[in-house]
Amino acid sequence: MNLVRQILIVEDDPNLRETLAEQLRLHEEFAIGEAGSGGEAIERVKS
Repeated sequence: MNLVRQILIVEDDPNLRETLAEQLRLHEEFAIGEAGSGGEAIERVKS
């Protein structure tokens, strides 16, 4: 059974955020979400 873990990366530096997301995407066990601010992260979590 494949268990996919959800990770939300919250980082205001777009280059760092994308680098972290790219590294995590190398592992098929993670579903990656990205947010550029705390407010954006809260909205993503609510939806």
